[in-house]
Amino acid sequence: MTVRYSAAMASRRLSNGLLLLGSAGPPRAVVAPYLQRVGVVVAADSGFDLAVELGVQPDLVVGDLDSVTRRSELARLPAGCVRAANPDKALTDAELGLQALAERGCGLIIVAGGGGGRFDHQLAVLGLFERDRRLRVWLTAGEHMEAIAGRACFRGHRGSTVSLFPLSGTADGLSSHGLRWPLDGIRLRRGHASVSNVVVADEWQVAVERGRLLMIRNLERLPIPP
Repeated sequence: MTVRYSAAMASRRLSNGLLLLGSAGPPRAVVAPYLQRVGVVVAADSGFDLAVELGVQPDLVVGDLDSVTRRSELARLPAGCVRAANPDKALTDAELGLQALAERGCGLIIVAGGGGGRFDHQLAVLGLFERDRRLRVWLTAGEHMEAIAGRACFRGHRGSTVSLFPLSGTADGLSSHGLRWPLDGIRLRRGHASVSNVVVADEWQVAVERGRLLMIRNLERLPIPP
């Protein structure tokens, strides 16, 4: 029984990937619970700087590498761990990172970094969440964002601010537990949002019957994966 359980856990871990991006990233304490759940780490361009700050050695670094500042650490990576791209590439560095994770069979992807900095870059990452269902969590220096389809349950974060946006069209049949203002029966069309709700319980949940949501929670308190 123990062997079968361990094998299943290892398989799930290997199917999860972590994509590190440049700009403002979360501290180690925020990322640590997720590091135990991923089997592959890919850094896109200056996401390698975040990897160094977190004390994580990525399995692969991709991109045109024009924004990497930790050049000496990059040079010390084992052969084959860096895949440099032509600066005139058609894809963003984040998209190259997603391709690399797909090549390694990752079906669930966590993103860390990409906060602050250029707003167009943030919108580009948001676009990835809209079109790629493998992306589940996005951690920046100040936010924990999570794509929700169906029901998502959480522990902790009492007092945190939570906002919800529809992903790719309309999110219908919303419901909640543990939020100050219940979401029951709400329908969110693109361009609309539920902004600045507050967690008022130690265990809380958000659900959507049709469509998907992007939950954005501030990082006044550390995320505890369900």
